[in-house]
Amino acid sequence: MIDDFFRAKLEQVSKPIVSILGKYNIHPIHLTLGGFILAVLSGSFASAGHFHMALCFWWLSRAMDGFDGILARATHTTSALGAYLDISLDMAAYGFMIICISHPFPQYADLTQYILFLYTLCITTALSAGSLIEKYKKSIHAKVSKNNRSMRLAAGLAEGGETGVMYTLMLLYPSQFPLLAQIWIIILIITVSARTRYLYTLIPAK
Repeated sequence: MIDDFFRAKLEQVSKPIVSILGKYNIHPIHLTLGGFILAVLSGSFASAGHFHMALCFWWLSRAMDGFDGILARATHTTSALGAYLDISLDMAAYGFMIICISHPFPQYADLTQYILFLYTLCITTALSAGSLIEKYKKSIHAKVSKNNRSMRLAAGLAEGGETGVMYTLMLLYPSQFPLLAQIWIIILIITVSARTRYLYTLIPAK
């Protein structure tokens, strides 16, 4: 829900940064990989209980990850490989990070398992939605036009921005991990359910 806000802010400050990156021949995939490495470092700090350090590295990783697409578009270096690595390493970072945040609290391992299970459903429904949208593009466009509804079908209540905010709260208030984890589980369930229901109303039954 808030991803567009973050993207807009990055776009506003992107020109000088893209210029610097281009000067040193930095490829977008380098940023994607660098962002993932920083996320791993963040998770390592969280696992050791150094939550504030983890928070700093987490947002550095997300900033770097956010610039890979901007740089790719600005330098005309978009690629299927880059898109694949972007989404794959994002999910790897999210999964690794929640495991590491919960590591100091082994008594709540069941909550972490539920979150990881729901992450699987979230990414599966998002990718399936994209595939269905492409397959039934004409009929969906007709329905959306008729009902004046948004085409952001693969979006949900829990996206990258919301994940970052929730991880921030968990790192700032680690003693509240069980409560925050339960809230996050509810948000993830709502995301999967709402996306499924929305697609059900748009995709032809036959």
